[in-house]
Amino acid sequence: MGVFDSWTFNLANLRAAGVVSAKIRKPSDDAYYSVGIPRDAKITVKPLSKPDTKLRPYTWAHMVEITWQSIDAGYNIVHQLDKLITNAPFDFKIGLTDGLYFNPIASSTPMGLKWKIISGGDADDFRIIEYTIAGVIKESEIATVITSSPAADGSPNPSDALYFLNSIDFSSTYLMPNGLTTLYFKAADDGSYANTDFQEGKFTFETIGEDGGGGRKNPRTTAIKFTFDAKVLQTSETEIDLVQAIALNQIDLQLIAFDGVAILLSHDVFQLTCEVDSEGNADKIRSLAFHGEGVITDFTSWNGVWSD
Repeated sequence: MGVFDSWTFNLANLRAAGVVSAKIRKPSDDAYYSVGIPRDAKITVKPLSKPDTKLRPYTWAHMVEITWQSIDAGYNIVHQLDKLITNAPFDFKIGLTDGLYFNPIASSTPMGLKWKIISGGDADDFRIIEYTIAGVIKESEIATVITSSPAADGSPNPSDALYFLNSIDFSSTYLMPNGLTTLYFKAADDGSYANTDFQEGKFTFETIGEDGGGGRKNPRTTAIKFTFDAKVLQTSETEIDLVQAIALNQIDLQLIAFDGVAILLSHDVFQLTCEVDSEGNADKIRSLAFHGEGVITDFTSWNGVWSD
């Protein structure tokens, strides 16, 4: 029997792209737990290869990367995402549209996890969490990682490290629009915050770090990076005169999201810059481009960044 005899022209074997479910488990836990409603998934299993003398590429392993967005990004989950750093590594169970699963097990085919919270504009989409799992698998591991017979979901146990996900209601009640409603900032030594009109308020939090796991190239997290941008609309002489004050002072930031959640960034982990922008005619508005960045390295402080 030939190697490819079973691969015949058959339009019944066409399959839809996408991910329909995404679950994770700490290996010592009894159950897999959902991380929300997925969308916009991208799956790549890229051969790692080099050519011989005749420039024929030969493959020794595959680099796997699966990224998807979860539209469940309410306070109920975002303020606990540090637990997806401190409890790594994980087993993953990613359901595809045809009943196949991507089901790597940490003890045999370890993968690393990254996440990114994205709030991208003025209520024109959901606030989302983008998850990425990645790592290198050997040729012999492909058939065990992509399977129609995945590990059982198991039964949730209150002693599980990820049991907090079991109590999260991933229903439409927790689907939140992106964007911000209020922007506060102040000099670190001041007692009260300034408030301003603005538009296009955007922020992200994302895990950053180098790869680990030896040759497995599993993502590791050493910090959570924060970025913030907003177009501030108040630009009278009063505000223009204070642009220099932003440069000369350490700044504390407080953002209020559409769901009423407050995001608190102190000057210990954040700094703000300001640029004056005026372009076009009188049907446009002069503005101040606020931009800020910083990193959180103490994961125990993550819960304090968020307040409902």
